[in-house]
Amino acid sequence: MTILIRMEPDHQTVRDFLIAPAHQAQSALRMLNANNGVRLDAFLFASLDPVVEMARRESISAIP
Repeated sequence: MTILIRMEPDHQTVRDFLIAPAHQAQSALRMLNANNGVRLDAFLFASLDPVVEMARRESISAIP
């Protein structure tokens, strides 16, 4: 997994996060700019919540 932080022009404010599978990272880096095409939109997130959710531990007894 690759996580990139895209900043606003002021370089102080986070614009969004690109969370991409490792095998997509190189092509994502070449395409990332201010106005991305639909190919990157699936990897753009407003926060890191999806990563935090994936890292959360779950009790085995809670899995049906």
